[in-house]
Amino acid sequence: MFSQKTNKQTDFLIFDGSLFHHPINDLMRNYGATRDQIAFHVNTLTESVISLNPQVVYLWVDNTAERLHKAHISRNQPLPSKEKIQFWEDRKQMDLAVLKQLMLSYDFYDISQENWDSTIDAMLVRILETDKEQQARIYPIILSEYNPVWMEWFEEEKINLERLIGVESITRISHFGSTSVPGLVAKPTVDILLEIKEDANVSKLIDALSSPEYICLSPPDIPTPPPHLMFLKGYKRTGFAEKVYHIHVRYPRDSANHDMIWDELHFRDYLIAHPKTAAEYATLKRKLHKEYEYDRDGYTLAKGEFIREVTEKARKGGTI
Repeated sequence: MFSQKTNKQTDFLIFDGSLFHHPINDLMRNYGATRDQIAFHVNTLTESVISLNPQVVYLWVDNTAERLHKAHISRNQPLPSKEKIQFWEDRKQMDLAVLKQLMLSYDFYDISQENWDSTIDAMLVRILETDKEQQARIYPIILSEYNPVWMEWFEEEKINLERLIGVESITRISHFGSTSVPGLVAKPTVDILLEIKEDANVSKLIDALSSPEYICLSPPDIPTPPPHLMFLKGYKRTGFAEKVYHIHVRYPRDSANHDMIWDELHFRDYLIAHPKTAAEYATLKRKLHKEYEYDRDGYTLAKGEFIREVTEKARKGGTI
């Protein structure tokens, strides 16, 4: 009820320590619940406050027994028993296991050295960051050496798209981008060009890709040629999934232009046919990654001139 009534223009922060502490204690002590049962329960609790944009902070210590001793001494309590120490050791392991299944992202802070000032400063930076800053942190630019499995990922998603949309609405499905060029370093994101027929029902297509796996972008988010659609897949609330896709939806090129191939496919084919140019592109990407790791738009713009030059050469059938 509280989360439903709260204004989305949040101008206050609420700190609460009960998301993990009380539920996990009770479920372990009183019910002997399994890790999966506890994770399910904690995730159910988070769903009730998801609209408040909750952020999970976990404080960690290396030596549980030492920390318990200090706490009991500061509170003038008897020293903890071996059984109590063991429970908290087990509790710490349970916490870590549940965190891995948490539907929310979380920040992990080591306070073994009791460095509270720097820890609090770091916490405030995370808590007060903007949505854009959070996205940049969760979804950074990642460069990986070429992996042949990317071709398999494309084939899997191609079959999936044909099943969901219907082949009768599709003209062509193509793999492009760096993951489509053998040997090229790349962001492990499979770019797919989904060309649909002029009479395809776009609303029906959007509905077909409406499962939680897909995120639909439309103007002003994605200024592509008509029908102005792009789908993301593999973007979890906590970061990237194992398989990540960008699905670009377009109508086929007009044959009146005497070039029915989109520029992205020209660029792909040129890199495959010219390993030297592909190597130059890899060098550029590694250089830009150092500067734009947390700036996806900046990274894309910085590659633009190189891509335009190569694409123009490719369209003219020239060499570099």
